Amino acid sequence: MDGPLSAIALVTAGVIYRLVNYTLVVGAVIGSNPISSRARRWGRRRIDC
Repeated sequence: MDGPLSAIALVTAGVIYRLVNYTLVVGAVIGSNPISSRARRWGRRRIDC
């Protein structure tokens, strides 16, 4: 494939890749935060030292 169609497909694939990657990273950060209510719903408890 050559031309503008392949350029649009490449840009679309790149954008989807970045969005999925960003979503996974944000989900990991939120899930690993022991203070967040979402982390508590998933079974993680806050440990006070």
